[in-house]
Amino acid sequence: MDAVVRLIHSHGGMAYLTLTMMTDGTTDAWTSQQQAEYITKATTTQSYIDIIVHEVLRANYDGVIMDLESTPPDYPAIQQSFALYNQHLWATLKAHHKLYGIALVHKVSNHDSYYILNGFQDWRLLAHSADFMVIMALDQSYATPGPSVSLPWLKQILAYAQQTMPDMLPDIIWELPLYGNSWHQANEAWVFDGLINYQEAQHIHSQVDETRIDTSASNLDGATDTYLIYSDEAGVKHALWYHTARNLYTIITAFSRTLEETSEFGTAVPQIAVWYRSTQEPGELWPMLATSLLNSP
Repeated sequence: MDAVVRLIHSHGGMAYLTLTMMTDGTTDAWTSQQQAEYITKATTTQSYIDIIVHEVLRANYDGVIMDLESTPPDYPAIQQSFALYNQHLWATLKAHHKLYGIALVHKVSNHDSYYILNGFQDWRLLAHSADFMVIMALDQSYATPGPSVSLPWLKQILAYAQQTMPDMLPDIIWELPLYGNSWHQANEAWVFDGLINYQEAQHIHSQVDETRIDTSASNLDGATDTYLIYSDEAGVKHALWYHTARNLYTIITAFSRTLEETSEFGTAVPQIAVWYRSTQEPGELWPMLATSLLNSP
């Protein structure tokens, strides 16, 4: 990674050490319980912080982004412990003139449908724990077919951020998805199949016989999202939701205007990040954004 950091700096960019843990159930992964125990112990164990700061200084990172997810929200005092850990790490990095950010799982209320994932993060406490935030506005839909991100949903997240950390609004990076999702129906219920990129969705659409498409439920020319509902040769119903370049452009530019019209935002510039860049994304997006957003790629 040292060479990557140097390359980023040579092009005028900033490189952040991202702290995360694998909790996906694989052989070498941590459990959610172990992650919660780590956070709690880190509040009173300076060596946990020292090893992070040492690596930041050694490789000349510009700062750190804390990206812990899947911590159980019912672990004793985890909200307070997570905030305290962040505050200690932030204070130590600040002494070395390094920046600190926290990646937040999206929220629209204190106890929303994603509470099992975001409940350990108390935005009111974390508002006083970092230089900036990265709100991961990803995966809006899971249980039933729908968009991976939408403008109304982003406005809900923004409203919650206004309630819980208004002073941080100028320092929030909004991370949006370039991917979509797919589902199939089994026993009259929708089953989530996983992520799907733009090129994959386009390929599937090209292979589906027009007679198998539910045209009344599909929208292949929407303003902010595109979705295809069809049945395969075995009669199984499928749903694809994804974004074209035009869809993403509309969402990003409209939400940027919403931010600029928010009083707490002041004169700040909207900060948009994406997950994730690949050769299979809708490449037409970047030329479109280059003419409408400051500091676009």
